[in-house]
Amino acid sequence: KVRVEHKPPANVLAGIRAMIEIREAKGKYSPKTASTYTSYAARVGSHICAIHDLNEEQDAIPVTILSRELFDELQIIDNKLNSSAVMRYAPLRLLLEAWKWMADDPERWPHVPQPPRVQADYLPRTPKYGRTVAPTVAHMDACLRALPKGADAQAARIFGIFLRYTGLRASQMLAVRLEDIDLDAKTLTVVNGKTLQEKMDQRRIPLADNLLAEPGVMGWLTVRTRGPVFRKRPHANANDGLTRQKV
Repeated sequence: KVRVEHKPPANVLAGIRAMIEIREAKGKYSPKTASTYTSYAARVGSHICAIHDLNEEQDAIPVTILSRELFDELQIIDNKLNSSAVMRYAPLRLLLEAWKWMADDPERWPHVPQPPRVQADYLPRTPKYGRTVAPTVAHMDACLRALPKGADAQAARIFGIFLRYTGLRASQMLAVRLEDIDLDAKTLTVVNGKTLQEKMDQRRIPLADNLLAEPGVMGWLTVRTRGPVFRKRPHANANDGLTRQKV
């Protein structure tokens, strides 16, 4: 068995790709995420080769070059290229994550320098946005009522009314079924949550009288007895359009 100190330095790109493959196999990365991160790795590798005059096709990138200076040099390249905020940050974040990941297994990835404890100094500053003015309830109501009156807009209008009165996220509202609504008690049971605790709570929230009094809402809730309150279009994302119901 070859001792770690006698092994050649591990390859940076090999480490990044191995981390991506393992995390995808474990379900931590989706195939789309893995593909995106692989492209980030190629971008980082190209920049490092340019900095250290390496041949992308022939030369391995030794982990011994991982340092604060390298991250500074990569940021200089991105500044010269006028890269977007995402491309300035995400590839470097991936490189830093792979650095930490490789350092946890020195037998497989020998000669990895000690990763930094404070990561903020190695990454570009994320943009800070000024305080914005939240829309008033009156403004939201005006926008909802300004939607076209046609049947195609009915689902969107009523969906918006439910979000406005309940404060639920779109994904939560799309998970609600008619069986989860008790019109006599004027309550709605939330069956979907962003966190595990939210999913376990199965909490009930009140349905305001003003919500039930909105034009079309009671008809929407009573036209059927079972099934989702709002139907997504096939293959639609959580915030995509809704299909209409006949009321």
